[in-house]
Amino acid sequence: MSCTGGNMGDGLGRDFWFYRCAQIATALGYSASSIAAVWWILGEYQKMIYVSYLIVPPLIISALAQPLIAPAGDRYNKKLLILSGLALQFLSYVTVAFVFMSGGMKLSALIAFELLSASGRILFNAGSIGILPHLIPENRITEGMNITHRVTSTMSIIGGVSGGAMVTVFGIANSFLFLAFCISIACLFCVCMRCHSQADQGERRRVRWLDDIREGLNYTVSNRVISGFFIYSLIIGLAFAPMMVAFPYLIKEIKGLSPFYVGLLATSMGAGVITGSFIFPHLRSRFDNKSLVYVSSSLFFLSLLLISLCHHVIVLFIGQFIIGLSRNWINVVIDSLLLINLPGHLRTRVLSNLSFFAMINMPVAMLLFSYLMDLMGVYNIFLMLSALCFIAMLVIVSNREIRRFLSAEPEEAAEMLMSK
Repeated sequence: MSCTGGNMGDGLGRDFWFYRCAQIATALGYSASSIAAVWWILGEYQKMIYVSYLIVPPLIISALAQPLIAPAGDRYNKKLLILSGLALQFLSYVTVAFVFMSGGMKLSALIAFELLSASGRILFNAGSIGILPHLIPENRITEGMNITHRVTSTMSIIGGVSGGAMVTVFGIANSFLFLAFCISIACLFCVCMRCHSQADQGERRRVRWLDDIREGLNYTVSNRVISGFFIYSLIIGLAFAPMMVAFPYLIKEIKGLSPFYVGLLATSMGAGVITGSFIFPHLRSRFDNKSLVYVSSSLFFLSLLLISLCHHVIVLFIGQFIIGLSRNWINVVIDSLLLINLPGHLRTRVLSNLSFFAMINMPVAMLLFSYLMDLMGVYNIFLMLSALCFIAMLVIVSNREIRRFLSAEPEEAAEMLMSK
């Protein structure tokens, strides 16, 4: 049974927008808290490696748990999973806010609470991954995915500016308190969202959990198209992870600017995604999916190369804008094709596995590149990341099955994902 949602003849439906509003609320809060956490650690320790100590453990837990929890998204009510995940995050961030207010925060405690909130995000992701086909008709998925990126990036702009300003003006504790408030608002929207479990829920529960995991993993590595995207995700994960710490490091330690500029940098990427989302329908009417993916991958590589070679702060914002532009086009194309064509009973597990493969190497990459950043300099790291993006681009261009899938008619694309 699909999720029922409002009058599907009117736009994308009320439940789609309730879900989007919940994500808007959390995105707004995450921007402030993430800047606050990084700024506090840099103020206490003055080294990027300590930022990795906070970010890496939750990444490891999330990566390892992703394929293990994924069957829940195919078995149980997605709305209940989402609400449970939000509740755990609310508990974590409220506690963090009060500990900061008391002046007793330690890095070890912040890591522990971040692990608790990561558990909540794992449950939230299990309910969220693959939810679009349950909220909107199949022929509106690409439109819904494009609007999703547009709305999320709009909030990253607002969140980046407001987050940087909040840390600067109101302090670290209030930033975490603001996130807890945003999560409570997200809970209200999700409560109003009508969502039902899948039709084969009872049948899936009779299958052993480990068999569910094994089936999803076997499909992920044996299907030629999905395994190709797995290699691409693996390399992009290596390239993307260090950017999470490289940009704040460059703003604070190299340029000597305030946290407000970290927010503005996130805003620049968000502006790129929004611009890309408005351009996307026009590009899609003139170019096929394969051409869009090729152009997007090339832009990602060129933006990092530009940042590594030109050290002016304006180039940072230009590079971030181009990254946002390319991320919108490549994510909308690939994610939409997978959501539409993946077998419904495997959708959550396969998408979770692809996310797992992208995330599993991120902790190692973050620790390694954070260490190298202190030794070699941040601009040399961006040059290395651009090389990784170039390799990822070659993976897409050189893989015959991916090229065929991107150019295939709907029936052929679905057939390619039905077979191993």
